Amino acid sequence: MASSLSVILSSAAAALRVHQAATQVTAHNISNALTEGYSRQTVELTASPPVWTEHGWLGTGVQFSDIRRARDTLLDITFRRETTSASGHRLRERFLSQIEAALAEPGETGLGSVLDAFWSAWSDLANNPTSASAREIVRERGRQLADHLNRLSNVLDATRQLAVAHLEDVVARVNSIARELASLNGQIIAAEAAGHVAADLRDARDRLLDELASYAEIQVVERPNGGVGAAVGGVLLVDDAVAIELTTQSTGGSWSILTAGGKPVELQDGELGAVIELLNVDLPSLRNQLDNLARAIVKGVNDLHTTGVNPLGMTGIRFFDDQGGVLASVTAANIALSAEVEADAQAIAAGSGGPSGEYQAGANDIALRLSQLRNWTDATYLGNTTAGEYYAQIVASVGLAVATAADSATIHETLASNVDARRASVSGVSTDEELIRLSGHQAAYAAAAKVVAAVDEMLRTLLAIA
Repeated sequence: MASSLSVILSSAAAALRVHQAATQVTAHNISNALTEGYSRQTVELTASPPVWTEHGWLGTGVQFSDIRRARDTLLDITFRRETTSASGHRLRERFLSQIEAALAEPGETGLGSVLDAFWSAWSDLANNPTSASAREIVRERGRQLADHLNRLSNVLDATRQLAVAHLEDVVARVNSIARELASLNGQIIAAEAAGHVAADLRDARDRLLDELASYAEIQVVERPNGGVGAAVGGVLLVDDAVAIELTTQSTGGSWSILTAGGKPVELQDGELGAVIELLNVDLPSLRNQLDNLARAIVKGVNDLHTTGVNPLGMTGIRFFDDQGGVLASVTAANIALSAEVEADAQAIAAGSGGPSGEYQAGANDIALRLSQLRNWTDATYLGNTTAGEYYAQIVASVGLAVATAADSATIHETLASNVDARRASVSGVSTDEELIRLSGHQAAYAAAAKVVAAVDEMLRTLLAIA
């Protein structure tokens, strides 16, 4: 009899311990109901092994098997994939929007209006070829055109510098995340060596993996020992408690990401993929287009202007600086008026010379032909389009890229948000449900305490009889 009572007492004591621990887990859930990335924990209770008695197999109570973490791996994979795409498109949209704003098109301050004003100034000079003020206006419009191209080139330089700085910052953060993941892997492997899930440590690791997914597309492999391997761009960034470092490299103006050992990391998406594409494709392409526009303008204007004679009796004067005749050296960054025109507006020619090459006060054929460059097409630099049309194509391509990136970012952000809501329905904490569980554990604890009290009374009675 005493033996049976001891079994009952042991069973009740186990119930007290188990439901006390379960209450602690429930309280932990309630405390973290608003903690981002927290996964609801549940106590896994199982019946203790029964014992054989003369009455047959009798149960010995309840035991605490493990703490389970509510998590759906498939939803994690989907969320990270959508996050990667969303962050890459949003970064691209953010940087290209700066260039779109600098273009200021359509508008009176954009290059399109400045270019039109330049051609119109030549038309005005053709109407009054002896006017000193008309020549001053032509010089000023030419200076404005060069300055505007210079400014757009500076915008590209500034955008490039910001992109490089962002690349360096993100790579540094990725390396930090890799080290933290390796550290957490080590802690989880050690904590789970006894066979129990380290739920809070796994939550911390998943939060880091979610953040890493915004920078690059990742592949996560769960190891049997509880650690994970995380690959980025075909390179194993983290493997259990080991992490590798990434670094950046610029060769000939082309940027790449390498491991510390020099292995290339091929990134197509996420912030890293977007900023690499921006540096290696988008910005060089825009710069090349602006440079071609500058070269075409310099070539077209100078070819005509050098054939005219100015009021100073000079011929062969270049309106724009052509870098010593090397047009390939002319860029949007260095386009400028020639030294002669910059020094004196009277160096500007409006017409051809007379029979002996002398200045003709009323000649306006050069200014007229220069004004008609508005409709001149160039095959060498502008792809058989006019300067205005070529620039309009640049504006349209930037605008389309910004709109496409913004739309794509919104789509993937919406998908990621929807998946995250589904994750929350699986992993999130409902305080109402937790309070119900808390009441259940409290009732079970109280009942077990009553069993202990009953067994105590039975033992007292038994001892009194003895």
